[in-house]
Amino acid sequence: MNAALNPVAYRQAKNLIARGKFVYDEPEAWSEHHPTTRMENEFVEAHGFAAYGNWFLGTNSAYQEGTTRHHELPYGDFESVHRCALLAAKRRAAEQKTVEIEQAIARLLALMEVKSAELA
Repeated sequence: MNAALNPVAYRQAKNLIARGKFVYDEPEAWSEHHPTTRMENEFVEAHGFAAYGNWFLGTNSAYQEGTTRHHELPYGDFESVHRCALLAAKRRAAEQKTVEIEQAIARLLALMEVKSAELA
């Protein structure tokens, strides 16, 4: 994976969490919570690839911009940040040794912990 941190996506995720727009779900729930291909296609059609890319913490330079494969490490469902998505992305970033992305995800998870405690 030739992934680099997507700073726009990181800021969007951070802002969503700060506003309480997150789902504090179980670690393995992403397989059930991730958007379907149909949902992804509808989002791209309605909002374009730039907005679509803002839901992915990584970009892969091996693939052309303006394609779904260019974007990696999703963190939400086009509405909210999902804890399970962040945990899955963090595992994948660690496996691929993309330290910058792994550290960014750790910061998002820490912010989510704080906000979750505040909202409890």
